[in-house]
Amino acid sequence: MEDTKIRIMSNSYPKKYLGRNELINQHPNIIETPENYARVIVSVKEKSVKGAGTKALRSLDILRAIWCLFGNSATEISGDSWKWKPINKIRLGSIHTLHRDNGSVASEFFWYEPNFLPAILFKHQEPDRFSKLCKLALEKLASIPYNNIMKDALLRYVRALDEKDQNTALIRLWGALETLTAASGSYDLVTKRCAFLFAEYDYHKQILEHLREHRNSNVHSGDESDNTKFSCFQLQRYFYNLILFHLRNQGEFSSLDEANSFLDLPANKRILEDRKKLIEKALKFIQ
Repeated sequence: MEDTKIRIMSNSYPKKYLGRNELINQHPNIIETPENYARVIVSVKEKSVKGAGTKALRSLDILRAIWCLFGNSATEISGDSWKWKPINKIRLGSIHTLHRDNGSVASEFFWYEPNFLPAILFKHQEPDRFSKLCKLALEKLASIPYNNIMKDALLRYVRALDEKDQNTALIRLWGALETLTAASGSYDLVTKRCAFLFAEYDYHKQILEHLREHRNSNVHSGDESDNTKFSCFQLQRYFYNLILFHLRNQGEFSSLDEANSFLDLPANKRILEDRKKLIEKALKFIQ
């Protein structure tokens, strides 16, 4: 993934990484990662400490985005603490350290999650199907000409739904949609292009317009309501279908602009047929 090698282990880190514990112990105020979390080693080649850390976390988050895309719940039953829990089922641990090939600490500089909240152990009901879906998605993603833009959108998506403040999550998740549907800055096209993916075009366009208004109102931090988290679940559904559209049509479009031009077409069969006749007449005319 992204010129990195990702290894995921169910047991502890190899002994050569003992320096990690010494570095963490120097900062007792940081919440430690629970023992039941899987250990991850991302191998990278970079010229700087910051570059290596950024590259490692980017590649891991792209992989995690695919997992969350197929592993997150479509909705959840609300409760007292429900609205303050991130939607993502698979989340990072609290601290990330950088090491040389021999395992020694490469820098006193490290990454940590300031709003870390432990996640419940993730178990998919159909692990084989989940594995196949994720593998297929990654294979298709790799062969899409504009996959860098898609990866940026996936990063925005997964990092948005790591947020426990649902107001922030909503704003950031809308940004993930904009990355794929409004790269040119025509933000009104977001709702039209996403709604095109559904047979009930007008119904979904109305829902998306409502979500856009909710996002634009930029609810003040602290005025959290259950509706905001439901809005995040709704937006997640539209992002999911948008990503699937691009994956399923891998090989059909040479650029994101071309894909969006397709999504700009009328969502009405009769209008499309009338336009087809006009295009055929135009082709005949210029010949």
